[in-house]
Amino acid sequence: MASPVPLNLFPLLHAIGNTPAVCLTQDIPGDEPASLLLLGCGDVRHILFTSYMNSSSEPRSLDYTCCDSQPAVIARNVLLLTLVVDNNEGVDVSILWDIYYHLFVDDKSLSVLESQVNKLYRLSTSLRHWHKTKYGRFLRFCDSKTLALVRDVWYSYIHVSDKAAYTTSFRNAIQTCLDVKAVASGSGIDLSGVRSAAPNGVQALKDIPSLHARYWKNGTTSSGSKAANVHPNPTLAPLENGSSLLHYATDPLLGFHLVTAYTPVEPESPFYREQTAHANAQNAVETARLQFNTWCQAFKSDHKSVTVRFFAGEALTFCHTMQHLEATKETSANLFRSFYQFDIFSLDGEDYALNGVAPLAFDVIDTSNLIDFLGGINLFIATSPLLRKKASSTLYAESLVKYVPDVDVLLEDLFAGHFPTLSILLGVFPIQYWTNASAVANSEEQLMLDLHKSPTGHGLNTRNMYNRTLWKYQSPIWLDSPEGSSCPLIKFEPDNLALVLFGIYLKMFMNEDVKLILANPNREMIQRNSCIRYHRGSFARFLSFIKSRVIADWDRTISTLITLIEKDKILVVGQNFLHELYSQLHILGVYSDPAFAKELKYDRTTNDFRAWKKLPELVSITVEIPRAKLSIFTKIPRVKLGKPYMNGFVQSKQMVWQSLFAVVQLGFGRIIASGERSNDSFAVTIVEDHSGWKGKSPLIISFVVPSAILLAEPDSTTVGMSLYHTPTTALAFANTLGVELIVFASDLGNESSVYVSKQRPNNAVIPRISKPSSFGEEPEKIPASSYHVTLTAIIDVEKKIIDGFTAHIAFLAEEAKECLKRQNVIELRQISACSLCLIIERQSLEIVINFPAPVQRANKSRTIRIARTPPVAEIMITYIRFSWTIEGSQWHGTFHTLIPTDCLFWIPIV
Repeated sequence: MASPVPLNLFPLLHAIGNTPAVCLTQDIPGDEPASLLLLGCGDVRHILFTSYMNSSSEPRSLDYTCCDSQPAVIARNVLLLTLVVDNNEGVDVSILWDIYYHLFVDDKSLSVLESQVNKLYRLSTSLRHWHKTKYGRFLRFCDSKTLALVRDVWYSYIHVSDKAAYTTSFRNAIQTCLDVKAVASGSGIDLSGVRSAAPNGVQALKDIPSLHARYWKNGTTSSGSKAANVHPNPTLAPLENGSSLLHYATDPLLGFHLVTAYTPVEPESPFYREQTAHANAQNAVETARLQFNTWCQAFKSDHKSVTVRFFAGEALTFCHTMQHLEATKETSANLFRSFYQFDIFSLDGEDYALNGVAPLAFDVIDTSNLIDFLGGINLFIATSPLLRKKASSTLYAESLVKYVPDVDVLLEDLFAGHFPTLSILLGVFPIQYWTNASAVANSEEQLMLDLHKSPTGHGLNTRNMYNRTLWKYQSPIWLDSPEGSSCPLIKFEPDNLALVLFGIYLKMFMNEDVKLILANPNREMIQRNSCIRYHRGSFARFLSFIKSRVIADWDRTISTLITLIEKDKILVVGQNFLHELYSQLHILGVYSDPAFAKELKYDRTTNDFRAWKKLPELVSITVEIPRAKLSIFTKIPRVKLGKPYMNGFVQSKQMVWQSLFAVVQLGFGRIIASGERSNDSFAVTIVEDHSGWKGKSPLIISFVVPSAILLAEPDSTTVGMSLYHTPTTALAFANTLGVELIVFASDLGNESSVYVSKQRPNNAVIPRISKPSSFGEEPEKIPASSYHVTLTAIIDVEKKIIDGFTAHIAFLAEEAKECLKRQNVIELRQISACSLCLIIERQSLEIVINFPAPVQRANKSRTIRIARTPPVAEIMITYIRFSWTIEGSQWHGTFHTLIPTDCLFWIPIV
């Protein structure tokens, strides 16, 4: 997988969104069709609200692609959208609210739900059949497996073996949710819902917490008797064979704009309500219901111009597969669908076939708050190549994290390094950061923070702070420039680039810096270093991405970088992960360890993999872990387990050496081996047990290793599964599992537990990851011009960051050369935050230089260097420096003057 794999014993079902709905098209032109990618899509509030905001007599075409790791989320969404479209067939709209949001429903709601689900189940026998139905014309599935997974969820809604036991189990699950909440959030009053009443959240301080408590107590948002609502809502109940638990912060009201419940509204507004005898608290509920009904009606009216596509699986897998499809026309990159499935994902839906209509480039990409879990580097190398190359194209990233007083600390944590350097390398432009401005107020975040800090704030729980950031391409063609040039690729001296990349490497794995942790072992440091977002595979993908984004002697760069990593003494277990780093770099074609090219000498007369006619550089190890070994996790109370991450390992019995592998695949089931182990065609098939943690099957772990390490001491080598070292994992398991945190170990030659094969399980060949398309322009590919511009990065060697740029301008045309030779006046003018114009001989020659960040120039004598022979000019420039603090998620920087055209970059399009 593209990110570390957690032992997800008790996954949380994120069925209902916990932030107010946003219009997904607010930052793109309103008169053009748009394709939108929603990762970690959650519920449909953003889609419904966007439909309302785009309502018109001539609605534009909107094509959504929705990805969520939980099929149960997608099953709910398809159910609701089909009910919305069908509601002219006599369905009471209020019933849709109850079905989608209530924990318990009445007889009528359950009857409507079951009737609709039975219909959907009948229509979903195959992808081809579904796409021919009236629903399939606008609700599409990206692949057949997603449809099958969703259909299984629908089946669970209508086939309950023991309803009494089911109801008891559901009520127990609700109590477990409350127990988990008490441990995770404390017993204080939760104020996070106040942001849904912005900008008048202060009026909702009393109501929102009480409504949240009532919802979890009664299971509904209604104020009347709950006697009629006796049936568990199957769309929010744990699946019979699953272990998911409804997220403890679930609250139907948080996805709506509750300000109209506390602020006078004009009678002409569709959200005007007659004042009732209800208390303000219930007015908030009725306000949310009214908005839900209005948004649903808008979607129903315009649904013929809307397409919603669904994929169930990991977001990074989905994005990398779409990149691969765009580059190669192959529908599979040989990636597994999710952390706990040995299912090779393929975009086998007809819309992704050759000449298919599904978009592979998007005007809008919304990533929810995946950045909190996946990290900025993983997320942006997967998503940014999918952004359509237009000035208006926008990528959104949300963060819901604990309050951090210094925004640089937050950004360096999320992006594993110096934020300006990372944004420059990633090729995307963080609008609020660089413009020091936002069109959206987040004053409620400051309100919650102030209340928490007040003398009476000890009983309040703010839990997290909300930030929504938007990103666009670096230096888009927004300028009225003579050449209309975009930002060129950045040139680096190879040793300097290696140093910058090494600095990022150290930041990505700073949780392995024991000295850093022990220097300040407070609770915040422990929690921060226990959230793992990257493994060596992540770093390898990052290098593959960067390789296509820079101009440098790559062989020298990577050689220098590898030397720095091999000699590193800061990361305690860094040496243990070297073989994994070599493996992942080799897979991606970034670097091949010289050891891979060496001829290996070993005994070929054995009855195992050593007898293969051709031993590849990399092999797959699959290990079966007995169920009994998992009791260490299942016996720990749910609220105390935490989130341990899994490693595979290969080591000598005497622990003289050990290699760790965090790029692993997990799943439950049984292993079927085909062929002789000594035969090259030996393969491993896994018959999955979908009962997972509730079943009885062993856990299976698979990972790729260099074959050479298995030949070092084959008769005294052990392999198995261990936990990745973090402060919280060590505290929880070191006494039981030992310092190495080994869950299970077996001899390499143990044929009942260990399988070595050329391919990964289920004949999955080594993943094929296509190189991302370039963002900038290479000088030799720029159309013929009177000059060439090359940007070279200036590096702060001590800090290992990009400190500025040198723009080298080579004059090619004779006329341009003559202008320079005449020694006329040369002027440097700033025409936008990211662009300078070099004006020679009173505008007889104008050269626009675009930079990947806002720049500031010193006086001309220190900025410009001119050489007449050969005719070249160099402009040395630094980017704007800010001194940031964070207050209620508002970024306040030093003074930065914006040129008027820059403002168009971040103001929403009305």
